Amino acid sequence: MTSSLKGQIFLMENEITLAIFATQDEVKQLKEQLKSLKAELASLKQILGLKNVLLGGLFSHPFTDSGYSDAIAETSSYSSSYVSSTTPKSVYSTCSCGSQRTSASSSSDFCSRPDDLSQMSGPLTEESILKVLHQRWKFGECQTRIGPVLLTFNPHRGIPIQQAFQYSQLGQNLPLSQLACNVLNNLHDKGLSQAIILCGESGSGKTYASQLLLRQIYNLKGQGSDSQSFKLVTAASHVLRALSTVKTPANPSATRMGCTTEIGISSKGLDRVRFHPMWIDQCRVVRSLSDESNFHILKQMIVGLTPEEKVKLHLKGCSASNMRCLSSSESDDVDHLRIQFECFRSALSTLGIEFMDVMRVMSAVLLLRNLEFQDNGGYELDMNGNEEIKFVSSLLGISGVSLYHALTSRTHIHKDKAIKTLCDAKKANQNAESLAKALYCRTVLAIIKRINSVCRFEHHYATLTAPGEDCGISNCSSCVSLPQGSPTPSVSSYASHTTSTATLTAHVSQTIQIVDMPGFQSSACNRLGQLLSNLCSERLQQFYNQSTIQSSLKACSADKIQCDVNITYNDNTPLVNLIYDQGKGLLGILDKTCMMQRVSDAKSFLQGVTAECTSDRLKCCKSESFIINHSNGPVEYNASDFVWTNRDVIGDEVVGLFSRKSCNFGFVTHLFIPELRLLKKTRSPGLLFRICPPPPSENLESESENISSFSCDFRQRLETMLETVQETDRHFVFCVKTNDKQSANQFEMEAVQRQVRALQIVPTVHLMAAGYPHHMTFDAFIQRYGCLIDNRNPFLDKEKEQCVAILENLLQRMNESKMPYITTRWTFGSSNIFLSDETFRFLNHFLSHQCHMAAVVIQSYVRRWICMQWWKAQCPPVAKKKKAKKHVQIREPVYECIPVSPVLPMERDEKSEADDDPEYMEASPVIMKSHSDNRPMLPPPVIKGPPPPLPRNHPCQETEVTSCGEFPQTRMMKCDYPENEPFLKAGEAVLVTGRVMDEDTLYVEHGSCLFRIPGDMTEVKVNGMVLGTKL
Repeated sequence: MTSSLKGQIFLMENEITLAIFATQDEVKQLKEQLKSLKAELASLKQILGLKNVLLGGLFSHPFTDSGYSDAIAETSSYSSSYVSSTTPKSVYSTCSCGSQRTSASSSSDFCSRPDDLSQMSGPLTEESILKVLHQRWKFGECQTRIGPVLLTFNPHRGIPIQQAFQYSQLGQNLPLSQLACNVLNNLHDKGLSQAIILCGESGSGKTYASQLLLRQIYNLKGQGSDSQSFKLVTAASHVLRALSTVKTPANPSATRMGCTTEIGISSKGLDRVRFHPMWIDQCRVVRSLSDESNFHILKQMIVGLTPEEKVKLHLKGCSASNMRCLSSSESDDVDHLRIQFECFRSALSTLGIEFMDVMRVMSAVLLLRNLEFQDNGGYELDMNGNEEIKFVSSLLGISGVSLYHALTSRTHIHKDKAIKTLCDAKKANQNAESLAKALYCRTVLAIIKRINSVCRFEHHYATLTAPGEDCGISNCSSCVSLPQGSPTPSVSSYASHTTSTATLTAHVSQTIQIVDMPGFQSSACNRLGQLLSNLCSERLQQFYNQSTIQSSLKACSADKIQCDVNITYNDNTPLVNLIYDQGKGLLGILDKTCMMQRVSDAKSFLQGVTAECTSDRLKCCKSESFIINHSNGPVEYNASDFVWTNRDVIGDEVVGLFSRKSCNFGFVTHLFIPELRLLKKTRSPGLLFRICPPPPSENLESESENISSFSCDFRQRLETMLETVQETDRHFVFCVKTNDKQSANQFEMEAVQRQVRALQIVPTVHLMAAGYPHHMTFDAFIQRYGCLIDNRNPFLDKEKEQCVAILENLLQRMNESKMPYITTRWTFGSSNIFLSDETFRFLNHFLSHQCHMAAVVIQSYVRRWICMQWWKAQCPPVAKKKKAKKHVQIREPVYECIPVSPVLPMERDEKSEADDDPEYMEASPVIMKSHSDNRPMLPPPVIKGPPPPLPRNHPCQETEVTSCGEFPQTRMMKCDYPENEPFLKAGEAVLVTGRVMDEDTLYVEHGSCLFRIPGDMTEVKVNGMVLGTKL
């Protein structure tokens, strides 16, 4: 890169030389470009020098990662614009690529920025914490630990979110990888399901972090990036991102649908991946704000469809400018939208979903929003868009006339009689919007159901059905004919789309859940969807406060344990109750308002809020708006469409259009199967059905089933998710954005301070540094960490004494390993032991080391056994040869006479037992007997004198030797042992020290080690007439 810049500078100098005949303005422009290139070159040289100087070249800067390579190119141009003198409350500075810092100051700063905020030196104040975070961010360290909590910055740089799951390098995401390892270790160690909860504002990088965590878990338990399971999960991520993300002023890829990713872990690895959606802002499909975009897939398909496909889908000549539900912007990157749409098309093909079926529904959603009914003073309504209704009916496979009558009429029940009335223009337009919302929401849920069915990598478990799924209807008995304005029944096709969260863990006992919900946001016009999103953020923060800070303080208070620091935190429970309470909360009042027979506007709702809600955090400022002071700041909400959005209903006239008799598009019919079955069963007109299918209830006879609304379903889903997470081992990740402008390399102190206060980071640091965040019972502590004591004292009867022995052993181990234990603190209560975060971390460290050493010993024995079994399979034992007596041909002795005693017939019985002895048979030669008589052949007389020279061996003189009976003995290797990495080679002499009983296996001594080698791999060393000579 440096050489290319030098080449550009050389060319620029030549251009300036040749610019003599050019105008003066052109010469100035060329000089400015030359200066910028020189500044960039100097910055690059300094960065390269800094990398080698810091810590002797051992410190690798995170921004040198391939994902952050693009941040270097724009450093010099940003360095001058990020220094602000007009905003004293904000700090604008460059990242670690800046040219202002020297290597000497960088090395000193490195020592003053701890990886864990709980290990800070000095006062633990908000100012000091912000200073450390800013210092770490300047060095490119975007992730910081607060004990077990991880805080991560969104630098608005690096790989895009579309490629986050495919990104396998660690780089600056090493703490996230360590978190994934800890989660998997706890999963196998404790046998308890794990949960990772991401908290933060919109645009803080929660979805990005969830994708990285999913990839790291997949790297540890998956099957590689070339496997089919990896392709399925990648395709699912592309599809869900296109269907659920929008562009807002605070976030170019804001998630408007909460999602909990459940990862099933079995003994063989990754078993399944399931996605559990939670709709929050489905009204955006038909009512998007001017400064925000609709769901990305709607604009991507307008740009990415081919001309032939647009003709088939009746979108010829359509663009973002002439579609009412889309907003055109000059900043839209058409090429990027087209690439993303091709990824979406390919992902649907990978998941086995028909592309044109989805596009037909999406095209109908776009065209339905262009329909507009107007009153003409007569019985029928005028329609602006006659062609659109024909196109919609053609795409959905229904009759255009039937669609018109279904949108403009309504059936009521009066005195047990069905009365059909005509709708006004406003109601007809709402019916068209409801149909568009129902088509989009149910299509997304059908796609997610398909994703969950194909992302099962090992089908070992029976599929559980949600209540009422066998008939496709949930709580059919609660569906009655309802008048307009009455509460809607809990009839839905949700059972055919997904299952309840409580039944999800029945398949696999060990799961990992990644909770990614929309964060806090304040826009120009905040509606019900934004209120639910902010409520979700407040509820998750309340869950963190209760499970981490409040639980530790209550446990210490119960045992009268005093902490070194007075820990105070902002409890947002009153704010959550203000919105969340079923009786006097905002959502409870909204549900009551929706039950009223006649509600035309939001006045009744605001009147109820004013009468029942008395809180300092709530203020009704205008006729249709109110302000709530959230933890992140005040937000003004527009309540004009709260009632209509919360009712979330669609009439039976519209649903009946998609029956099998009147609709020839099976995909759309499948979306309304439960409602169509109910209509066929009851044959009662005037029913209202839910647009977004509600979750199935665990208790079919509960009273809450009689009241169903969008906010009620939201509360039920959220509480069910939190109840499931409550039973797991929880890990929290705090995501923080460095500025509100989505600018790279910019740290705005005011924005970071707002998020630090909302996330309760300062109380968390106090708890981890000076409190006791971990407490266990004596019995649980001994059961978990008792293995750290090498020799237990049997006379320690009391549990407290055993705990003291374990902690003393911990200090001894720390002394031996030279680890600091300044902050290792613990104290004893009546029945619990309270540990500081540092002590808890060291205990887990030594426990992990102890388990690792034990696993090494176990694996060594198991691998030895496996190796022996493999050798037995590769080299089967040779069948024992018949122990025949050796036949030694008698010839004239060479050296001396062999003294042999004659064997008489009377001694034959006495020798029979010795003949059966293998060693005796192998070591003792047998005298051949004459065939003429039974007398043994005696050896010839002794010949005196020097022996003659040894003659050459002749084939007829060779002897057959099977083994030698005396050990140790020398043998020769026939082949290499073992085959892969031989340490005994063919032809090498080895020392045999013995034989294995009842096996054809020998003990061989080699290099002061004793090995067991199959006997057929060796041969007896023959040295003249000397057999089996001792070494």
